[in-house]
Amino acid sequence: MTGNEDSPHRLHGRSQEIYDALRLAGIIREGDHVRRVIIDINVSDAVVVYIERYGDSRMLDLIPVLGGAEIRWSDKIPAAAAEAEAT
Repeated sequence: MTGNEDSPHRLHGRSQEIYDALRLAGIIREGDHVRRVIIDINVSDAVVVYIERYGDSRMLDLIPVLGGAEIRWSDKIPAAAAEAEAT
C-alpha cells in the first residue's frame, strides 16, 4: 500500500475524523473527556456501545450512594490522568 491515494489510511484514536464522527453521531459531546469508545457488534444481539470516561469531581457525589469511600490524594498524577489533563 505504498503511494496509492485510493488505499485506506490508518486512523489514530485521537484522529479529528474519528472525534467528529462520534460527536456528529451523538455518541460523545463537546468537552467530554472520553478515554475509550468500544462499539460491540454481535450478529445475534443488539449493538452495544461502551464509553469509558475519565472521572472528575462529580464522582464525589456518588460517595453517599456507595455507602462511603476512601479518598486518597497524591502529588503524583498517574499517566492516564496526566494524558486527560493534557487534552
